[in-house]
Amino acid sequence: MRSFPRAARFIISMLRDPRGYPKMQEALRAAGIDLAHTDVDLREYIYDMPTVMRAADLVICRGGASTISELTALGMPSIIVPSPYVVNNHQEKNARVLEKAGGICLMLENESSGKAIYDTAMEILGDSTKREGMHKAMLSLSVADAAERIYHTVMALVPKAEKRKSKTKGPSFAYDEVVEMQRRSL
Repeated sequence: MRSFPRAARFIISMLRDPRGYPKMQEALRAAGIDLAHTDVDLREYIYDMPTVMRAADLVICRGGASTISELTALGMPSIIVPSPYVVNNHQEKNARVLEKAGGICLMLENESSGKAIYDTAMEILGDSTKREGMHKAMLSLSVADAAERIYHTVMALVPKAEKRKSKTKGPSFAYDEVVEMQRRSL
């Protein structure tokens, strides 16, 4: 039976295709990994991503916009393997910005063998100075006041819409409520 070094704890997540979860379970069993007695925590879905990310020393993931926002908001050192199967290669473009700032290691899918990912992860996990630098770089790219910016943008558009709006009023949120919702989500 194979196991990972004690210092390495990996969470393997299947987030987009529920059919992939049983396949991953079977692949791990076929590789000799007993999920009941290993450092691998296989989950079909992660319902509270910020909590799971905060518990990690390193995140290995794709490079979609929501993921990038979560990673930068939390300052998570990461290895990003962008999906090559997305429109206009936007995941690689997202990741290149983070890589240039020093917050991630970018690994293209055709370069991302299990050994390459593992070696890169062990290099990052073994160097606390590097991880701290990556953490600071990621935080420098976060948009901590995103809800506030969105609120001001929407409110700037409201007077224009009010001129066209009938006398009936729909639901609205106060600025403080929007900011509080953002704080609770982090």
